[in-house]
Amino acid sequence: MVITSAMIFFLLSNRGNRVTFDLKNPGVEIHLPQQYVPGEERPGSLLVVDSYDRFLSIEKSDRCAYVVLGSPQNGEANFNGLSVAYIETDKNTGQVFNEIIGIHCALIEWGYRLKTALHASKPIQEVFAVGRSIYPREFCLADNYSSVIAYTPGSRVFKRPEFADFDEAMFDEEFINAEKFTDIFLFPEHTAPERLLCMNIHTENDFQLRVLAEVGDCEVSEGEKQLFRIICDHIKMAYYHKNNEDRIHRRQNDPLHKALRKLLCDKNSADKDEIWETLSNYGWKRDQQYLLALIELGHHQDLELLPIFLCNKLEFELRESCALKTDRGIVWIFNKSLSSKNKRSISDVYQALACFLRDTVTKAGVSEFFEDLSSIQEYLFQAETALRLGKMAKPEFWYYKFEDYIIDYFLESATRNVSKENLYYKGLKKLEEYDLENGTDLLSTFKHYAECMFNTGTAAEQIYVHRSTLIRRIEKIKAICGFDLTNIDEVIHILLSIRLMKSAESRPLLSQHDQSFKFKTA
Repeated sequence: MVITSAMIFFLLSNRGNRVTFDLKNPGVEIHLPQQYVPGEERPGSLLVVDSYDRFLSIEKSDRCAYVVLGSPQNGEANFNGLSVAYIETDKNTGQVFNEIIGIHCALIEWGYRLKTALHASKPIQEVFAVGRSIYPREFCLADNYSSVIAYTPGSRVFKRPEFADFDEAMFDEEFINAEKFTDIFLFPEHTAPERLLCMNIHTENDFQLRVLAEVGDCEVSEGEKQLFRIICDHIKMAYYHKNNEDRIHRRQNDPLHKALRKLLCDKNSADKDEIWETLSNYGWKRDQQYLLALIELGHHQDLELLPIFLCNKLEFELRESCALKTDRGIVWIFNKSLSSKNKRSISDVYQALACFLRDTVTKAGVSEFFEDLSSIQEYLFQAETALRLGKMAKPEFWYYKFEDYIIDYFLESATRNVSKENLYYKGLKKLEEYDLENGTDLLSTFKHYAECMFNTGTAAEQIYVHRSTLIRRIEKIKAICGFDLTNIDEVIHILLSIRLMKSAESRPLLSQHDQSFKFKTA
């Protein structure tokens, strides 16, 4: 679940705080609340600033959000397009910060509890209970006749069987047109006892249900809408699970899914001709262009129905694909050739995949494109390898492409039976020995030089020295380790060695025994 500053501002204002913020601003995605310290701002931070005067003086970013203690001196908040909230309070900065941290942590837990609620014995009721633990409004689920199916216990409006006079409303044009809305809207006020926030639930383009919340005279902010939308999405999933279990399972067992599953599981299947015929009937040809991803389900793996729902969700969002629940996770196969016919660009595909992974809090490894579906197992291995290596290198990413980790895979394979240290370019050890004896840092200089593809100008800029200074250092390095940049094999060996050193987290080249030298400080 994505947590935004708009959500936090809304919840902060509902805790008895006097908070002013732009009700229309959707906010920014928040990864980390922190007290403001100059120079330590990161994209995705919610920064707590101790005064309005301080806020005016700092350099601001539209990729961060701000909570400012106090209010503008002129009495009017100027948001300037930023995600900012002004809080009038007697609390100090630390107390406000702790309150925001508490809200952020509660939202993280809330997202997880909503996911697990889908697998309770009564999923709709459980989603209601979990939803109400954060969202401060009473809400209900009603059918297309305004008959209440479920409601939160504290509701005043929804306790009666019908919250609206359906006999009259059914002739009201505004009420009828409201069935077509696909996003959050205010329920036609003249047909309801009070002001209600509403979101329709459609299945296969048909209006089925709606979720309504009692907002009364309160102004509805974007943050509140985001929280309400999350609840509605989970109510929809709970309803979908409850009423469509058989259909969900059937889709995983249709001929297309069965044929692809056979290719994945049995490389030497005796009925290959039958498999290709089945795939061809669905427009999937052996020599079309494909992409494969392995989606790690994590704690979702043990849940019975959610992985299957996620498969269906992924196929719905990317129609030219097929998703299979396996013991490794979800194997997603995308037919790029069909996508090209539908004029969907590959960047759009990656964007849709990233949004899916972010929304479902999952990660994926992605293979290279391939043109022979019979080689699908090899590309599953690529995806699995990319996921494993990518999570170690960049755990904050949502997906990892195998093409970005080919060198890492080569190096991993090379070091299975031989230690990394024994594969290093020997000149690097000589440099480290020299640094230890003389208090220099030539090894680091050489690493930067190599990573800049031996370009002295670029390397000098990177390490903030004059070009002539770097040239002198390189001459010294060359005299120590004797490298020859005209020898392509030697260049490759140097570059691979530096990559290996990085993967070993810069572990020293020298053994413990060799490190009897004392490092000299400058």
